Amino acid sequence: MTFTATVTAVAPGAGTPSGLVQFVIDALPVRWVRLDASGVASVTVTGLQAGSQSVIAIYMGDGDFQPSTFSGTHTVTPTQKATTTTVTSVPDPSVFGQPVTLSATVAAVPPASGTPTGTVTFTVDGPGGGTFTAPVNASGVASVSVGTLGTGSHGITATYSGDADFRTSAGTDSQSVQAAATTVTVTSAPDPSTSGQPVTISATVSPVAPGAGIPTGTVTFAITGTGGGTFTETLDASGTAQLSLSTLGLGSHTITATYNGAPDYAVATGTDTHTVEVEPSTTTTLTSGPDPSVFGQPVTFTATVTPAQPGPVPTGTVTFTVAGTGGGTFSRPLDASGTAQLTLDTLGVATHPATADYSGDTDYEPSAGADTHTVDVAATTTTVASSPDPTVFGQTVTFTATVAPVAPGAGVPTGMVTFTVDGAGGGTFTAALDASGTASVSTGALAAGSHTAQATYIGDSNFASSTGTDTHTVDPASTTTTVNSAPDPSVFGQPVTFTATVTPIAPGAGTPTGTVTFALSGSGGTTTVPLEADGTAQLTLNSLPADIYSVTVSYSGDSGYAPSTGSGAHTVNRASTTTALSATPDPSALGAPVTVSATVVPVAPGAGTPTGTVTFAITGTGGGTFTETVDASGTAQLIISTLGLGSHTITATYDGDGNFVTSAATDTHTVEVEPSTTTTLTSGPDPSVFGQAVTFTATVTPAQPGPVPTGTVTFTVHGSGGGTFSRPLDADGAAQLTLDTLGVATHPATADYSGDTDYDPSTGADTHTVNPADTTTTVNSSPDPTVFGQTATFTATVTPVPPGAGTPAGAVTFTIDGTITLTGTLDGTGTATVSTSTLPAGSHTIEATYNGAGDPSFNTSTGTDTHTVNPADTTTTVNSSPDPTVFGQPVTFTATVTPVPPGAGTPTGTVTFTIDGGGPTTVPVETDGTARLTLNSLPTGGHSVSALYNGDAGFSTSAGTGTHTVNQAATATAVSSEPEPSVIGQTVTFTATVTPVAPGAGTPTGTVTFGIAGGPTLTGTLDGMGVATVSTGALSVGNYGVTATYAGDGNFTGSSGTGTHTVNRAATTTTVSSAPDPSTFGETVTVTATVASDLPVAGTPTGTVTFLFDGATPVTAPLVNGVATTTTSVLGTGPHTITANYGGGPDFAPSNGTDTHTVNPGSTTTTVVSSPDPSLPGRVVTFTATVSPTPPATGIPTGTVTFTIAGGGGGTFTAALVNGVATVTNRGLAIGPHAVSATYNGDPQFAPSTGTDTHTVIP
Repeated sequence: MTFTATVTAVAPGAGTPSGLVQFVIDALPVRWVRLDASGVASVTVTGLQAGSQSVIAIYMGDGDFQPSTFSGTHTVTPTQKATTTTVTSVPDPSVFGQPVTLSATVAAVPPASGTPTGTVTFTVDGPGGGTFTAPVNASGVASVSVGTLGTGSHGITATYSGDADFRTSAGTDSQSVQAAATTVTVTSAPDPSTSGQPVTISATVSPVAPGAGIPTGTVTFAITGTGGGTFTETLDASGTAQLSLSTLGLGSHTITATYNGAPDYAVATGTDTHTVEVEPSTTTTLTSGPDPSVFGQPVTFTATVTPAQPGPVPTGTVTFTVAGTGGGTFSRPLDASGTAQLTLDTLGVATHPATADYSGDTDYEPSAGADTHTVDVAATTTTVASSPDPTVFGQTVTFTATVAPVAPGAGVPTGMVTFTVDGAGGGTFTAALDASGTASVSTGALAAGSHTAQATYIGDSNFASSTGTDTHTVDPASTTTTVNSAPDPSVFGQPVTFTATVTPIAPGAGTPTGTVTFALSGSGGTTTVPLEADGTAQLTLNSLPADIYSVTVSYSGDSGYAPSTGSGAHTVNRASTTTALSATPDPSALGAPVTVSATVVPVAPGAGTPTGTVTFAITGTGGGTFTETVDASGTAQLIISTLGLGSHTITATYDGDGNFVTSAATDTHTVEVEPSTTTTLTSGPDPSVFGQAVTFTATVTPAQPGPVPTGTVTFTVHGSGGGTFSRPLDADGAAQLTLDTLGVATHPATADYSGDTDYDPSTGADTHTVNPADTTTTVNSSPDPTVFGQTATFTATVTPVPPGAGTPAGAVTFTIDGTITLTGTLDGTGTATVSTSTLPAGSHTIEATYNGAGDPSFNTSTGTDTHTVNPADTTTTVNSSPDPTVFGQPVTFTATVTPVPPGAGTPTGTVTFTIDGGGPTTVPVETDGTARLTLNSLPTGGHSVSALYNGDAGFSTSAGTGTHTVNQAATATAVSSEPEPSVIGQTVTFTATVTPVAPGAGTPTGTVTFGIAGGPTLTGTLDGMGVATVSTGALSVGNYGVTATYAGDGNFTGSSGTGTHTVNRAATTTTVSSAPDPSTFGETVTVTATVASDLPVAGTPTGTVTFLFDGATPVTAPLVNGVATTTTSVLGTGPHTITANYGGGPDFAPSNGTDTHTVNPGSTTTTVVSSPDPSLPGRVVTFTATVSPTPPATGIPTGTVTFTIAGGGGGTFTAALVNGVATVTNRGLAIGPHAVSATYNGDPQFAPSTGTDTHTVIP
């Protein structure tokens, strides 16, 4: 290997240096060599080992030039075997969407053998390509599967990475991807359809396996027959295109759908057949006559069936369904004119909804019609009589009403008759008519006097109401009055009920009313109470003192019954009592107060609170006889504290009073000795030190003088070294516990005395403190000295200072030179060690501090030592990555500085890089011992690199050299269009962006040629961002393939990119409005849809708009100057959603819009009249209310009207509207004017309203 050193003058100096150059390889001098006339010196060296060698050339200078030094590295590469890489792709060709397997076989070049390892990187150009890496398997093969390749030819490069035994190699191949075949499936719905019905035609384009994905582009529909034609629609995201038509004529239509293809999918065609049939619908109308009819009159219902379009007369049957009484379901055949009839004479009075359902035949579909028919009621007369007449008060009278129809009415009325009897005891009674038209009611409650009875037949479903009257007389009745009391006798406080019973004397009957006066002798007093509904009066007293009472009761009489009197007697005795006795507390202590309580209560049924006194008799020492007064709660109390020890008998005697008898009770009470004790706990010495013996002393003292307590004390000492211990009391009542195991802490302690036969248990508590012991720490290092980077071990030994004992635990903190901190854990011998190899060269002070944090039994301590570190030699190697690079690709030059053993660690400082002998660049050494210089502006070609490590405090200087190559960069071209998609007539800008293929960088220059399939070819120039743009507005609707080809320049190779662009129909916006909004029910509403082209496209859309009301009832209207209108007057009240669907046109896309329209209930006007007016008393008056909608509302209101008639005989009546009219009748109005109001109560479509009138009844 020949090493050459060239020494040149540094500007502004000039000339050729002379003298000697010394070459140093791996720190070993080789030889001195004299510079030749060109300033060059060379030396040849053999036997270099594989690997990186440091090379230094030292120029010694001469009389004209100063010394200089070059340092670098030289790498001897071990011999690697050559390889070949063969690339295949399967299947080839493939179709779009089909996965392609790329395989690279790496083999050694003979005569070498073996199987290479490592990885292969596949680079596939073109759409869907990219870079893919796969490992080489045991057979030397690497494979990847790619399913994203676009159509066209793709170049494939497989680059083997190499390994320790094999060199890199590369192979190429090409792959052809063809457009995938497709199939087209065509459907139409509904099929068959009827003339004018919208038909949705769908074409679904699917790739044929092994092709995959979802095709894009357009489908052209060709439809034969009347109303057909050719239409082009765009595939949606699911690969389906749809066309909606409502213009197809009658007959069979062949539909051909041709998929027009796309860059990745081939053209295909599908067909279908669609049939349009004759419209089979019909309309059925239903009428009835005469309408209205009266009850029993025959009614004929006529149904007429009419085809929607001209054709033969419908045949088949019509099913008549007549609702209500007398109706039913009946089937009748259509006659030759398409009409069927049904006659009924059984219909009840009502409005009868009727329907006619046509059955359909072979030509026509079923249909239905509806009608309503009204049957009015027949008039009636009502006569009334009473029996017997006259009656006496309380005697039952029967009123009978007979109702008969007024000709031409017939039949027997049914329903209810309301009898109204005036005067006291009268009222309103209701009875049903029997089979003969008669109704009866009975009453025995009429007051004495003359009564008018009115019977009002209220009508039924077939007959009108009517009224009749009669007069009846009732005479008064005599009575008897009796009295009794219960319970009798009673006791004081017991409630006593006195009952007076008043009964009529026959033939009188019923229940008298009025009052009864109770008079009691003595302190009883006089009280008047009303008779109850059963003819009795009751007086309850619960406060009568003990005595014998006489009782007199006097009935006052009423309008139907005469007065009467009765008498009786009642006795009240004194109530029994019970006495309850208690003494608390029991037992009690000697001298303690004792509360003795006696509670006196009545024995049921007696009640109240006894009064008087209680006498307490207590036996034994300190007892005696004591009298206390009963308080308001019936209790007497005695408090005594003089009772002696032992058992005492207590007797409490209640002495009675005027209303309560005496009673007594006994109890036993005990006085005992006091058994309580007090336990005190102490410890000493307190505080103690760790390991020192501590004595706990518990002393038990009785609450009162007595014998010394016996038994045991349980000591509980908490914390480390404590526990639970039992010790007996000594002769002085004390117990002791000694411990020397307590840990450093504050220890809560308790002493629990067990008690004995004389004394109760008690507890005492104390706390004891144990403090930690002092320690000493010694420290040393090994080996000492070390060189920079060599590991030094520091050892600290911690021992307790007497009188402390034991082995400390926890951690030792080693502080080096006051800044570096290391932590070691003490082992079982009290020793902790740490190691470090990061100390800088020089002398270091080591301080070891035992912090005691891990062992609360010992205090902290510190020891010190010194340690010396000497500097270490280094070597410097340099390389570049990646190598080679391409133009614009950043390259990083790395100088690695490593210590020469026994030195270790990572050098710091700076490295000076020199590229091609140019100006030096100094960069810092990083934490991993490397210095990096990154450049991205190197020109193409070969470059020499030197790196000089400048040393630091711990490492000496060293140098290294290397080379680097920069190649041209490839490019990639991407093409896009804006807007995408565009609409017809809109200017489209195509943009090509040329970028370097990573790792290349920079901005390409030059031109780009845009080729638009089916369109123009345009050329644009790259700007300063590497972007070229062209524009055109001449593209028609459809899909376009676009290819942008970059021609390349001096620094970048050419490339091309492809894209697609779609030109769509112009979007539209549909807005909907309605007027007037809100409207009223029945008012005609005009709905307007305005369809406008969205910007940037101008023009006026044509075609039709379909209006939907609440999602139903479609109505289609043509666009005129972009506006479609329709009207409706059938919307019900409430909010309605109106949708307008624009179907689109050749240049404009469909759109829809919605609006909300509100229909309010229609206002109404109610008028009311009466007939005849004026009327005579007893004459039937008909009140008629007519409810009419107020314009603009239309229609016939339904629901009910409430009539309010003021004055005598009036009232409130409700009747249903029939064709907007409601009527009620009345024949009981009193003479004079009557204000009449008729209030329409509204229905879902019409608002309420009220009308008024005045009706006059004259004598």
